Amino acid sequence: VYSDNCGVVTLTWAMTGATTGNSSNTGINLVNGQTFNVGITTVTYTAYDAAGNNVSCSFIVWIKNLNAPQFHADCPLSPVSVNAGANCNTFVNVPGPIITNPCNELYTVTNTSPYKTSDADASGTYPPGTTTFTWTITDASGNITTCTQSVTVTDNLAPTLVCPGDQEQEIINGGCDLSNIVIPNPTFSDNCGVVTLVWETEGATVLSSPATGINYVSGQTFNVGITTVIYTAIDAAGNISICSFTVWLKNLDDPPFTATCPANVLQPSEPNVCGATVLVPAPGIFNPCNEAFTVTNDSPYDDDDASGFYPVGVTTIHWIITDASGNVTPCTQTVTITDLDPIITCPADQTYNADFEQNYASGIDPGTPTYSDNCGISSLTWVSSAPTPGSGTGVMTTSVFYVGVTTITYTVTDINGHSSTCSYTITVLSEPEITCPTNINTTTDPGQCSATLNPGGPTLISGVEPIDWVYTIRDEGGNILASDHCTTANLATCIGSFTFPVGVNTITWTATNISGVDDCIQTVTVVDDEPPTIILPTAPSFCVVDIFSAVYDGQPEPDADIVPESPFIQPPFISSWRRPDWYILNGTTELDITATDNCCTNYGISWVIQFAGNDAAQPDITGTGQPSTYGPIVLWGTPLNVELTHTITYIITDCNGNVLPPVTVNILIKPRPEVIKQ
Repeated sequence: VYSDNCGVVTLTWAMTGATTGNSSNTGINLVNGQTFNVGITTVTYTAYDAAGNNVSCSFIVWIKNLNAPQFHADCPLSPVSVNAGANCNTFVNVPGPIITNPCNELYTVTNTSPYKTSDADASGTYPPGTTTFTWTITDASGNITTCTQSVTVTDNLAPTLVCPGDQEQEIINGGCDLSNIVIPNPTFSDNCGVVTLVWETEGATVLSSPATGINYVSGQTFNVGITTVIYTAIDAAGNISICSFTVWLKNLDDPPFTATCPANVLQPSEPNVCGATVLVPAPGIFNPCNEAFTVTNDSPYDDDDASGFYPVGVTTIHWIITDASGNVTPCTQTVTITDLDPIITCPADQTYNADFEQNYASGIDPGTPTYSDNCGISSLTWVSSAPTPGSGTGVMTTSVFYVGVTTITYTVTDINGHSSTCSYTITVLSEPEITCPTNINTTTDPGQCSATLNPGGPTLISGVEPIDWVYTIRDEGGNILASDHCTTANLATCIGSFTFPVGVNTITWTATNISGVDDCIQTVTVVDDEPPTIILPTAPSFCVVDIFSAVYDGQPEPDADIVPESPFIQPPFISSWRRPDWYILNGTTELDITATDNCCTNYGISWVIQFAGNDAAQPDITGTGQPSTYGPIVLWGTPLNVELTHTITYIITDCNGNVLPPVTVNILIKPRPEVIKQ
């Protein structure tokens, strides 16, 4: 309804809202009869008067349609997830939902996000975490549709945490710890803020801080050695960052870190293997502050214990002990595994008969030794002795062995140079062949008619045991002096000291075995080279023979003398002699001797009497045998009243031709008194 003082000249209408967009959005006069869309359409009338004055009024036309607009996707709407940025609260683009509106009905969209930019757009700056809100669609028909949606902002940025550098400090009071230690604090930050900073230590010092709040390690008590400090920063989202550094607390005044190296190990190899399992304990360690340390060695086994299997030889183990203060203590240990000697076993001894009428046996298998070694064999060699000498490597293949006992010696040598030997014999039976000792020429023992000596024994050239040895000793006349049996072992001493008489003695040696007999002869010639001894007569003294009657010869002095009245008797005298100035021995023993000899009971005597003055008228008298058997011996005196000294020289020869050097005895002839005529 409308009116005007001057009268309305024009009435128009216009539609907005659900019907907006139709071809007839405006018109004159009344709107009745127009086509309206589903939804709320606002109809605005405007009345104009002739003067151009106008006035408007509106009303709505709500065409309801039960097929209201709907969210395009199923509810709840897809969540939106983003990572937080550097400033923690993050702008998130959250566009309005897609709506299905088959009738193009007018509607409104709103949301309950506290961080939205507008009702139709939930974009905005969201904090970390999940924000859940509700979208609401209200159509022109009054239908309301709701749906939830979430926006999740994830803080995945870890805090920034920077520890101080490694710290070194010293204890100068000789203790094992340092209290109220001053250590720089770490620096940290986070896009959303660090809510917890905690620390813990390991190594020389084991500590931990409270589990919440901001905590620093400075001011704690640290032990000597290297302590690792580990800081952990945690933000509200639970993101963590870790950093660490070391605090090396050195104790320079403390006793030095010492270690005792294990003793060297000397151990034989185990059988059948080239080495041995050895127990090698770790070094003994003196650690006054219980400082952390490491022990290493360059053996192929554990650092803490070098026990294990070691090969033959010398293995050097270098131990290194490093404490937390950086002190390094080395030591050297040796593990010596001595090799075992090889094992070798020879065949058993063998005995064969010689080939017929030959000095050897053929077709012999010498046998093969058995041998082994824990580390390996380097060589096998053999040596055979006379009478079948030889040598070689490997196994002996000789098949011909000569008469006698051949000793075969095998030597096995391992790869480490250790050797073992074994021996066995191959005996070829045959008759003995012997040689006697050298003939002996000797002289009698002093004062004896014999020589006592050991003549020795024969040498066995060939021939096999058992051998029966027999000796027979005969003197020069063939008489048996001794005979007995011997063994090969005592040949040299079997006869022993034996007394051999003067002459050529023979020793016949006979060796007998199952194959035959051999003998040899040795001579022992004993020569008597000892002359006899003599007992001389006491130097005799004789007065000239008596005159029983005499006559004056009529000569004046000084030639006056007496002449015996009776005729001179034998021996003949010189006619110029005036009286008998002599002494006659005839069968008496005054000049006889006594002789002894080591061998002889008879001996030869020769003698010579030499007269004083060497007067040709008184020649020497020589004879053999005792002087008493010679006959009358005239020992001349002198007409003068003086004594004469004659000599008799004896030469004694024993039955073996030994001559006693000449010995001389003086013979004193005393004169008769001189008679002077008055």
